[in-house]
Amino acid sequence: MTFAVGMLWIARLACVATAIAALELIVGHRAWSERGVYAWSVLKRDYSSAGARLAGLVLSTPGTWLVLAIQLASALALPWLAQPVWPWLAFASTVAIAVRFRGTFNGGSDAMLLVVLLGLAVARSGAPEIGLGYIAAQLVLSYVLAGIAKLREPRWRDGTALAALVALPSYAVPAALIAWISKVSRVAGYALLAFECGFPIALVDPTACRAMLAIAALFHLGNAIVFGLNRFLWAWLAAFPALLAWVDRLR
Repeated sequence: MTFAVGMLWIARLACVATAIAALELIVGHRAWSERGVYAWSVLKRDYSSAGARLAGLVLSTPGTWLVLAIQLASALALPWLAQPVWPWLAFASTVAIAVRFRGTFNGGSDAMLLVVLLGLAVARSGAPEIGLGYIAAQLVLSYVLAGIAKLREPRWRDGTALAALVALPSYAVPAALIAWISKVSRVAGYALLAFECGFPIALVDPTACRAMLAIAALFHLGNAIVFGLNRFLWAWLAAFPALLAWVDRLR
């Protein structure tokens, strides 16, 4: 995969990931309206009077609608318009949303989306090696660091963590699925540790890279089905072409 093809696929997948992020907040607008838990009238208390007036241009309810419109429009432009302004706008609007909600609204998926949009913006601004290299490095680190963090936890090392995770009420996993996962949790947990800690194997050659990314895609698809983490699927898929392009270039 060339850098040019990689940038095109990143743009296509980032379009989906960014559009989903915007549409989910649009659908759930009551949460950040003046009657919701994220009302600007409450959040602005963290700012000085002058700061609140300035921030309100972007972070108030009307300002958030404007930011979401920019986020959605720039997302839809990514696959069709190659100018660098579109990923920069998508990146800036996603940052504004993170500021509005005091951090990435959807956790790791928004963090990876920011990585992808920034890398694409840099790549389209004339530095594809740097932009795609940044995305590829962050992708590899996302798996390796997650694996190392799990290794430090006794419940991941003894194979009981996955069963406890799927049983959390917040995920609303069906009882039958919880029972099935509990039976294979030890083996599945060890397999996940091996995959995440061993992800640098993807750097060996293009074949190894494609194999590891195929496993990663199935992993994120499974998380989307079991836990409802649909935005993680698209944010991470959008980063895959960067690693493929770099491994193909190196080998």
